[in-house]
Amino acid sequence: MKRTVLLDTHVFIEAIAAPERLPVALRDALRDPDVALLVSAVTAWEMAVKHALGLLRVDEVLVRRFHMHVAGLGASELPLTAEHMLAAAALPPHHSDPFDRMLVAQARTERVPLATTDARVLRYEVASLP
Repeated sequence: MKRTVLLDTHVFIEAIAAPERLPVALRDALRDPDVALLVSAVTAWEMAVKHALGLLRVDEVLVRRFHMHVAGLGASELPLTAEHMLAAAALPPHHSDPFDRMLVAQARTERVPLATTDARVLRYEVASLP
């Protein structure tokens, strides 16, 4: 049975643009055929907003071809639901980034680990990779 993992936005970007920068354990998990990868609609939203504001320094093609990159990783897209939004609103204020809070809420609601390298995200009670 496959285990499912939700990718943090940073991990998604690095997996596409510079996988060698990811921790080895995380790279191995991304390549493991027994791991089903999820990429949230929140990640597309975060990338688009931060790129437009000049806060995300990636090629615009990476943003515009979001769906292609998700498919290239063999991942599935996770839509954003009202349940996820309500769960995010109930989180304690450990992290001020609304996108990261939403990803935590999705991981918790879906009961899947969140692949992240962000120590602030790990302050939440969420299973994580690596």
